[in-house]
Amino acid sequence: MSKQLSNNARIKSILNTANIGILPQGVTEFKLSALHIQQTIDYNPQSKLRLGKEIEKVVSALIKASSNYKIVAENSQIMDGKTTIGELDFIVEDCVNQSTFHLELGYKFYVYDPNVSQNEVEKWIGPNRKDSLIEKLTKLENKQFPLLKNPMTQTQLTDFDCQKMPQQLCFLAHLFVPFSMLNAQFEYINTSAIAGYWVNFDDFIKIQTTNNLFYLPQKSEWGIHPQYNETWQSKTEIIDELKPILNRQFSPLCWVKTPEGIFKQCFIVWW
Repeated sequence: MSKQLSNNARIKSILNTANIGILPQGVTEFKLSALHIQQTIDYNPQSKLRLGKEIEKVVSALIKASSNYKIVAENSQIMDGKTTIGELDFIVEDCVNQSTFHLELGYKFYVYDPNVSQNEVEKWIGPNRKDSLIEKLTKLENKQFPLLKNPMTQTQLTDFDCQKMPQQLCFLAHLFVPFSMLNAQFEYINTSAIAGYWVNFDDFIKIQTTNNLFYLPQKSEWGIHPQYNETWQSKTEIIDELKPILNRQFSPLCWVKTPEGIFKQCFIVWW
């Protein structure tokens, strides 16, 4: 994928990524669809920037390109002496209402494991089983959002009334369900955030036909829609590439293109 194509594809894909639909108490939702983008988006990705930070840079560029919102503070590190106690993603001004709010950004990939818990929200975990939605929500509710009300924050953000400032969350998510649950209904999450399915290696081989084409995106490409991809591999080629990845206990994301030109995404889990 060329650099320019990748940049444009990243921007378009982020704008089409759904919010997860779950909010901490006292926090309202911010959707990127609220942005009235009327300028050229000034986005120049940095090399070796981890995915979460790259998405943060893109969202920053999107807000700055809008006519109805303006960033007045970004990545504000809150210090207690020489110790960093946290960071606020954005302080944003609503140019229409002439008000400011604290905005936190989330960008996550989760798979739904029905066997993890009886609680639906707790069943969303990272594809490598190293993180979870409930952990992220707990961190937002207990650490990231309370940081605004910390007395140290007010001493450093003197231009704002931090105690009265409303807080919003833009939690962009790509969710993957078991192949057998593609048509399932969920109570708590926004089903528009479901981006595909997950399978183990044996089931992947069974459900894929030899006519399909495949690509294993690098982590830096995750979240880009497969339609923007230019290079594809056969089923035989992708199976050979998958085996050593799964042996390292890493669950790769796979893009699939059918002969009819339909694009799909799936995680192939090692566990």
